[in-house]
Amino acid sequence: MERSSYPVRKMRLRDAPTASDKLSPSDRVMMVWAITMQAWVFKDTNFHESRLRRDVVRTIRGRR
Repeated sequence: MERSSYPVRKMRLRDAPTASDKLSPSDRVMMVWAITMQAWVFKDTNFHESRLRRDVVRTIRGRR
């Protein structure tokens, strides 16, 4: 599908005419996360969000 002729408009977030312009970035992420979860469940009915936190890590360097 050729998409090079699609109209594109670049807007700054502060210029966007939506009701969500007063939301914080974390609120926006939470809104998108709900939609993302629904999409994953639609794709795989056995999908469950991992309870394992992947942002917590510990690096142990080799001891001499």
